[in-house]
Amino acid sequence: MGVKTVDQLNNELLFSSFPKRIISLVPSISELLAQYEPYIQLIGVTRFCEYPKRLRVEKVIIGGTKDPDIKKILALKPDLIIANKEENNKEDIEQLNQSAPVWISDINTLHDASKMIERIEELLDIPLEQQISPAVKHELNKSFDNISGTVAYVIWQNPIMIAGNDTYISSWLKKIGLENISNKNRYPEVSLEWLNQNNPDYIFLSSEPYPFKEKNRLEFESLCKHSKIHLVDGRMFSWYGKAMLEAPEYLSHLIRKLTA
Repeated sequence: MGVKTVDQLNNELLFSSFPKRIISLVPSISELLAQYEPYIQLIGVTRFCEYPKRLRVEKVIIGGTKDPDIKKILALKPDLIIANKEENNKEDIEQLNQSAPVWISDINTLHDASKMIERIEELLDIPLEQQISPAVKHELNKSFDNISGTVAYVIWQNPIMIAGNDTYISSWLKKIGLENISNKNRYPEVSLEWLNQNNPDYIFLSSEPYPFKEKNRLEFESLCKHSKIHLVDGRMFSWYGKAMLEAPEYLSHLIRKLTA
């Protein structure tokens, strides 16, 4: 009996049997798939797939998220390639899809991420005891201690870019009680002057994709004198998958720090 699934762009994929040899072009999904071994084989990952640490030692590195090595990927003969609408280039996905099935994720909310995990576990026939989707749902149903205020979540420097209001990051901000100061979509560019004028209660400087450090925090603090500037763990705010099990504890600690 064949296996049929639909990805998060509503593309239908058909398989003769449950796919087992998997390549991931998405770091957070690579971390998720590592949870499912040995029920599957994660045979290839990108150079940005940092978690768990063993991946970049044990697995074939197939390039980056934006510059995958197509020939190396196809030589591995995957049953399935998992990509992301935003993190990977459409042209690469289309080229790969001519030779191997590509399941595309599209994640803008916590709900999207939770559904992605469920669908992947179903597609890969992951045993119930190995599934993390029930635990993710449980964590997302938890409430956080009270916090309120406006926030700008900064992901890049030169130019300064912040997370817009339709992002997975913004979904976490809303979950913990904060209002994203941006009314734009995706990742708009702003200036320090704009941040100062809009005067958010908090400015979060993410550890990724730009690795903000204490010197950056002091720079923002000197120019945005009315905002509380904090360095935050970008993985907790932007990685969907296994990180969703760790994020609530981290965010609870962050809230206690912010409200102390």
